[in-house]
Amino acid sequence: MGWNEKQAKKAEFAMNKMLDTGGDDIDFEGKCAHDTRGAAMGEGDEELFEKKLSKEEKKALAKAKREAKKKSKPPKKKIEQ
Repeated sequence: MGWNEKQAKKAEFAMNKMLDTGGDDIDFEGKCAHDTRGAAMGEGDEELFEKKLSKEEKKALAKAKREAKKKSKPPKKKIEQ
């Protein structure tokens, strides 16, 4: 018996087993959980459809972040000679 015959026999066995055990079972709980997750219920839409920032707005935002970062750092100690 060659490899192909073994694979065909294995596939036939799996098909018969599925038909015997009722292979048409639907996991309703899993389907329901999948259908009611955040993305399916509209979460994240604000993020997808928010207004794009203009170049000037991006620069202003970056500058504000830099200023906030500078304020959060402690001042440098000056070395006297």
